[in-house]
Amino acid sequence: MREASWSERLDAVLDWGGLVTSGMLLAVAVQDYRDGESLWWVVCMGGLVLVGLWVVARGVVRRRREARRQAAGVRW
Repeated sequence: MREASWSERLDAVLDWGGLVTSGMLLAVAVQDYRDGESLWWVVCMGGLVLVGLWVVARGVVRRRREARRQAAGVRW
């Protein structure tokens, strides 16, 4: 098993960083909604969190698939 390259590590960090950022934006949107702002901010930021979850899940699946291929010796 080989060690992950810097670009692979950075890819994972950026995936998780996007999810954390969208979660923080959702928290701000909820706080603003409680202060009288529009509900659309909460809806949009909730959608952004869902997209962030999808990106993280897609990256995890891709990295696991690549690890299985490398363990099996497949080169494609």
